[in-house]
Amino acid sequence: MKRAYRKTDFVPGNTVRISRSGGEFFEHLRHIIRAARYEIHIQIYIWEPDETGREISRLLIEAAARGVAVYLILDAFGSVKLRKDREWCRAWHDAGIRFRFFGEPLTGKKVNIGRRMHHKFVIVDGRRTIVTGRNIADRYNDMPGRDAWLDFAAFVDGPVAIHLRRIALLFWPRAQRFRIPVFPEWLELSPLGDVPVKIARNDFFRGIYEMYNSYLEAFERAESDITAVAAYFLPGRRMRMALQHAAGRGARVRLLFSRYSDVPLANHATQYLYNWLFRCGVEIYEWYSSIVHGKVAVVDQKWATVGSYNLNYLSALESVELNYIFRDEKVAGELRRMINRILDEESEKIKAEKYNKNHSLLKQFKEWSAFVIFRSLLRFLLFFGGRHKAIPDKIEEEI
Repeated sequence: MKRAYRKTDFVPGNTVRISRSGGEFFEHLRHIIRAARYEIHIQIYIWEPDETGREISRLLIEAAARGVAVYLILDAFGSVKLRKDREWCRAWHDAGIRFRFFGEPLTGKKVNIGRRMHHKFVIVDGRRTIVTGRNIADRYNDMPGRDAWLDFAAFVDGPVAIHLRRIALLFWPRAQRFRIPVFPEWLELSPLGDVPVKIARNDFFRGIYEMYNSYLEAFERAESDITAVAAYFLPGRRMRMALQHAAGRGARVRLLFSRYSDVPLANHATQYLYNWLFRCGVEIYEWYSSIVHGKVAVVDQKWATVGSYNLNYLSALESVELNYIFRDEKVAGELRRMINRILDEESEKIKAEKYNKNHSLLKQFKEWSAFVIFRSLLRFLLFFGGRHKAIPDKIEEEI
C-alpha cells in the first residue's frame, strides 16, 4: 500500500472535469449514485425538500435498498427545513441511511451560532468524487423556465477520493467511524488519470487554514493574471492587500460578482469595496442572469480551485470548508476559458465613471453600514475563537 499523503501534498493520478451547468451537475450526481456498489458519502450545507431534493433522496433510498452503505451529513442551520421534517428523516432512517445534522444543539430556525458545515462534496466507492459550491435544491438546478444559480463543480475520479473519504469520516462520532469498513482495493491508489489534486480545508476552530493560505499564496505569487468568481466577496485586509499588490505588479485581476443576491446585506458590503478595487486597477464584472454562488479562481493559468470556500470573513473564521486545488495547466486553462465566456458574453463590466455617477449618498451609507456590520461580526468570531486557542497574527491582520 502506498503511503498516505500529508495535508500539503498533491495526490497524482486523477481525472478531472469542470462543470458550470446545474443540469449537468445533477445528471452526473444521479449517474454516480445509480452506479454505486459499496458506499456513498455526502456532506452538504443545504438540502431542500423540493423537487430536486426529493429526487436525490429517492435515489439514495434505492441505493441503500440494493445494499449500498449511505452516509449523509447536513448542516443543521442550512438544512433546517429537513431537520424539522420528521417524516423525511424517518424515511431515511427506515431505509438504513446513516445521517446526522452538524451543529444542531446551537441552531434553530432563525438562530445560527458556532461552526457551520459548509462542505459540499460527494464520494462514491472510494474512487469517484464531486467537490462543488452547489447545494441540493431547485435553485441550483436547471429547472423548466428557470436557470440555475451560477456555480461550478469538479468531477474528480482517482486516488484523491480515498483521502477525501478519510476527511469525511472525521465528522462522524469516533465509535461509529471505526465501524465503517474500508475495501482493500481502495488502498492501492491506482491512477485513473494524470492530474495531481490537493484537498484544502479551512476550519478556524480546529486551527486549519489550508484554503485561506492557499488563496493568499496564489494571490501573492500571481504574475500575469487572477480571475475569480466570488460570491459574497468580503475578504479581510491581508487578502485585499494581496489582490492590490498583484494588480500593482501588473497582473490583470478580474472579479465576477452578483448583481442580485439572496443576501442583500452581503451585496451592499461587497459594493462598498468597489471604489477601492477601481483604484487598485481591478476589473469588476457583474452577472445579471441570476445569482452568483460560485467560489472558483484561476491564477496564471497554472493554479485553479473549485469548492465551498468564499472569499469572506465567514469562510475564513466560522464555516468548515473544503476545496480541490489543481496545479495543472489543462484544468486551469479549461476553467479560465469557461469564466472568460461568462465575462465576455453573459456579464457586464462595471466602469468606475458610470458606477459613481449613479452612486447616491444614501447608497454609500447603506454600503458602509453593511461593511461595518460584517467587520463587527468578524471581531465577535475572533473573540469567540480566541477562547479556544491563540489567534495567529495573520488572522488578526484580517480585521
